[in-house]
Amino acid sequence: MKQSTVLRIGEALLLVLMAGMVRPSSLPAQDQPLPAANSMSEDEARQLIKGVPTVNIPATLSRWKFSEAELATLRKWSAALVTEAGRPGFLKQWTETIQQVRRRNPQLASADIANLIQMLMGAAYEEASKLATSSGSDGAQLKPLQELKQRLDQNLADAKRLRVLMGTPSSDPLAGSVISLPAPQRTLHRCHLDQSPDPKVSCHQVLVSTTTELSDYLSTTETQLQEVENQIQVAGKSPQPGDDKRVQRLIELSSMARMMHSEAVGVAARSNR
Repeated sequence: MKQSTVLRIGEALLLVLMAGMVRPSSLPAQDQPLPAANSMSEDEARQLIKGVPTVNIPATLSRWKFSEAELATLRKWSAALVTEAGRPGFLKQWTETIQQVRRRNPQLASADIANLIQMLMGAAYEEASKLATSSGSDGAQLKPLQELKQRLDQNLADAKRLRVLMGTPSSDPLAGSVISLPAPQRTLHRCHLDQSPDPKVSCHQVLVSTTTELSDYLSTTETQLQEVENQIQVAGKSPQPGDDKRVQRLIELSSMARMMHSEAVGVAARSNR
């Protein structure tokens, strides 16, 4: 074999070896694969959902460059997430859409996926926030109870003051001892919670004339006050229905965000192999 031929073969082998040593980092920036990512943790998913109100929708759409048909599909998904976070077939459709867009737009990064998920969950997040305000009716019930307690405390103090002021009343074997004080000083109040149309405290005057009536008043007022204090304690400790529903909805969205993110990152990783 001629020396020139041997040299050419050697040069060719050298070029092949050098080609095998080319690093992925020498690829153009737009062809760089999406960085490998572990599954999104629960805390990361919660933070993603928490950031839903801050997502820049115009910038997100600009990055993804969806077609009109794809945008229509996104709107349907966004509406579906309002009532049901795990709609049957949702993840499969999501994966197929991500695959299609990634073929046209391979430079999309993990942050773009997170922003897209946040954008889709905007309406669902807003509805979940409204659920918290629905517990306001329970708060509206607690405030009147507290006001009623204040009035009952005052009524009880007035009755005890009357017992001190009445001195030694004249005795009536049937009706009890008569309280010899002017009517204004013997006028007390009975209060209750009026539930309609809105909870509010309602009071009316009662005129106490005998020690028996005063004793009955003190006894019933003390019992009523104890019942109201128990109601306030229960209302203050019980979780509000609106808050429970809101938390449950946000948990559902968080779980769905984790699955969507995992599927999208998986698509990106497979498309870059």
